[in-house]
Amino acid sequence: MQDFSITPIHTATLPAMRNVIFINGFLNETHADFTEWLASESALDATSNVYGVQWPSQSMADISEMMNALLQRKWGALLKNPWHRAMKNAEKAGHALGSALSQMTLPVALVGHSLGCRVIYYALCHAQYSVEDVILLGGAVGNQSQDWENAARMVNGRIYNCHSMHDDVLKYSYRTSMAWLSAPIGYAPIATQHPKIANIDCSKIITRHGQWKRHYGTIYDQLYKNYQNLDSLFTK
Repeated sequence: MQDFSITPIHTATLPAMRNVIFINGFLNETHADFTEWLASESALDATSNVYGVQWPSQSMADISEMMNALLQRKWGALLKNPWHRAMKNAEKAGHALGSALSQMTLPVALVGHSLGCRVIYYALCHAQYSVEDVILLGGAVGNQSQDWENAARMVNGRIYNCHSMHDDVLKYSYRTSMAWLSAPIGYAPIATQHPKIANIDCSKIITRHGQWKRHYGTIYDQLYKNYQNLDSLFTK
């Protein structure tokens, strides 16, 4: 895929035990920036090599333009829906990532935000190599249970689906682009009892789509260091 790459962004300071791969969604700038991911000490585990996936997503400016069009009922502007192109690119990027996983010699954890979760979904669908854990933050991909149960077959650990009822980008922009036929996992939980899929309600700390990455450290620490108290921290 053109414009797809996996770039090293942090090297383990101790003997490496795993690879962590971050996948952005819509960009705040014209280029991929992993600063917010790396701001968390949890992201800089001394035994983890950290990578960032570069892929041709759209920008948040495109989404803001679409949201304004919705508010002003300028339906003609929706014909240039930025979601459609980005979703197609996310699927292609997922295929490329799935192929790349087979070349990694260490266990892999995948962490995605927004459309980055869609990239992860397609990577799991096409991977020949299983991963450890998957963390999905405000995922812009459908919450159909059967699809995710199939994807979970390529996960040795768990899929953590972190969602918030206050994510208006997913509630309105995503669902409008899908003609209200699909609910995104970042807004509504995956309806399943699958042992490898855990829905984490982050509505208490996430009030906007752009907040997910800056709260990654808090979410990560609670998932792995204080899992028993998740409800008290996250559930509103």
